[in-house]
Amino acid sequence: MPKRSEEEYMSQPELLTAEEVAVLLRVKPSTVYDAAARGVLPVLRLWKGKRRTLIRFRRADLEAFIQERAALPLASPNLGRPPRGGRRGSQPGGTGGARE
Repeated sequence: MPKRSEEEYMSQPELLTAEEVAVLLRVKPSTVYDAAARGVLPVLRLWKGKRRTLIRFRRADLEAFIQERAALPLASPNLGRPPRGGRRGSQPGGTGGARE
């Protein structure tokens, strides 16, 4: 199946798939699924099966999400993931985990 352009997605219905959202945001579909699971992206859970859940994204919710992110000084490119910690074992006191 050939890939569709961004303009073709914009003429699509109100509900978008994760793959369509990934094209619009220019990220991988796995990033969209991850952000939806963590509650960063607003998502509709339409049907829950034994092995997976059918999800869709409202175009209006996605546009609002983009507008909110555009208003931030430096929006995080990782869609809300917490920053990675420092070295393993380091402590706030600056001892770096060393014992006296």
